[in-house]
Amino acid sequence: MLARYDVVVIGAGPAGEGAAMKLVKEGRRVAVIDQLGEVGGNCAHVGTIPSKALRQTVYNLMRFRRDPLLSRMAEIRSLPFAQVLARAHKVLDIRVTTHHRFFEPHDGDLYYGEASFEGALPTRVLHEDGV
Repeated sequence: MLARYDVVVIGAGPAGEGAAMKLVKEGRRVAVIDQLGEVGGNCAHVGTIPSKALRQTVYNLMRFRRDPLLSRMAEIRSLPFAQVLARAHKVLDIRVTTHHRFFEPHDGDLYYGEASFEGALPTRVLHEDGV
């Protein structure tokens, strides 16, 4: 399956995405393999983006409560943590959608699964079902 590509990029995070887009623009046949089942990599799903989205939401709430003018407009004494998390998830969804749009207009193929090496090159993709 992967033999028909000039380049196989492992990981659809920022580095893998950037490399794949550059190679596609150079006319290379590119496959991208990501084990998370979604583009964006760890940065978007478990690291930087979720933590910054959560931090920004909490920061905005604190600013709102400290501002005398704004705090009089709405009496927010408590906000369920589930709503704070929902906001962070919405930011994540927007980011993932943006990353998908980077892949759509190009000819690179995206596979979800775990890359398996046999020799020096990745030769197959193991999906969750082991195939």
